[in-house]
Amino acid sequence: MSIIRWDPIGDLNRIRHEMNKMLAASPLGHGNWPAIAPEPRVDVYQTDGEVRISAELPGIDAKEDVEINVEDEVVYIAGEFKRQQEHREDNYYHSERYFGRFSRTVALPVEVKKEEARANYEKGVLTITIPKAQNQRFRGHRVEIQ
Repeated sequence: MSIIRWDPIGDLNRIRHEMNKMLAASPLGHGNWPAIAPEPRVDVYQTDGEVRISAELPGIDAKEDVEINVEDEVVYIAGEFKRQQEHREDNYYHSERYFGRFSRTVALPVEVKKEEARANYEKGVLTITIPKAQNQRFRGHRVEIQ
């Protein structure tokens, strides 16, 4: 008996393909499963006086569809991507865009003044700016390499 290397991703793709074939033949749908909710991609960086978080949120109405909460150590970003127009599902040939709820939790590197946080949305990028606290301290412990 020969040893065969296990390919878990290949197995999952085969299962998904078989489930899509099964659903396509059933009255439940056309066989394309909805995408898993993506987390917005973010950049977190700091200057001498503030922490900035930039999140990619293309095609969204930020004032209506995004909620931002700043806590002591984290920032929560949640919202919803909506379809611009309603289309019947059976008219689609191929659809990869995600529509639905999303959320992202971002750890802050230092203490901040959460009450003074502000946000700006421009060209599909949400930028959150939070001033650092006066007596801010680095979160974590730096380990020296020997």
